[in-house]
Amino acid sequence: MIVRTGITPALSFARASTQRRQSVLDAHARLTQPFNILAGLLASRMTTGSLAKAVNDQVAA
Repeated sequence: MIVRTGITPALSFARASTQRRQSVLDAHARLTQPFNILAGLLASRMTTGSLAKAVNDQVAA
């Protein structure tokens, strides 16, 4: 799973930790595809430029 969280120097440690925790919880809630499938789709996007179509095809399967 890939989790991205924006952290700025202005955030306190407690706030940054809370934000990171929420990002991880949100990512787990949306986790419907194994990482290797998503990585493959992202790689195909780099060569074909059609990630949305690839995701829709995968979800429909």
